[in-house]
Amino acid sequence: MVNLYYFTSAEYAKSNIENNRIRISRFLELNDPFELLGVNLGNKETRKKFRDLKKQLNEKEGLICLSRNWRNPLMWGHYANQHKGIVLGFEVKKTLCKKVEYKSKLIDPPKNPSTNSLNDFMDQLKVIKFEDWKYENEVRVIQKLFENVCIKDGKHYFRKFNDDFILKEVIFGQNCTKKNKDKIHDILNERNSTVKIIPSRIAFTRFEVLTNQAATNADKKLEDDLKNISDCLPLNYILVKSLLVKPRG
Repeated sequence: MVNLYYFTSAEYAKSNIENNRIRISRFLELNDPFELLGVNLGNKETRKKFRDLKKQLNEKEGLICLSRNWRNPLMWGHYANQHKGIVLGFEVKKTLCKKVEYKSKLIDPPKNPSTNSLNDFMDQLKVIKFEDWKYENEVRVIQKLFENVCIKDGKHYFRKFNDDFILKEVIFGQNCTKKNKDKIHDILNERNSTVKIIPSRIAFTRFEVLTNQAATNADKKLEDDLKNISDCLPLNYILVKSLLVKPRG
């Protein structure tokens, strides 16, 4: 298993956690027009061929874009709603993971390829990006859309959480609102979830995002205090959930 991280908005994070699933991106929707086209397309026939192949593959497969590092402030700014969002930490089966290859130049297409060699070449193109994207430290899960782990909801496809794709951590951006934090706390508490919640902050001495240890300690103290209070109550005392103080985030 590999530890990987998914940057998203608080709204989408709540939906993912609530529904035990993660949205599968499509190649034609991504923010890089070179997706599946990291190949020298100087020849007009080659250009048409690979554009058609991209459309065909988009109908059958999608991808989940993850990072090996949740501490990069640029990633929080670009993909987690300017640090108002959330990072979901997963343990992913190693055989599902495809490390992105960052290139300085477009690669040459195969000459007179067989069907098998062309399929192999397309597999290579699924994980090729320009080297300036290197900061993303990206790992991809390439997902066939019609496998049992996939769900179609409206026009979108989702991958279900399972033993190959386990939610382990929820990391709050430093600007994530208390309302969004409380909602996620509630969802996880109702399930007696073992998912770890991590508040974050920007570092004081370098360009990095870190665990906000002060907030973590405050949450733990409040949880311990509430437990001590409930342990001291008479057995016939009903503790109304709505009156409990929620953990600070």
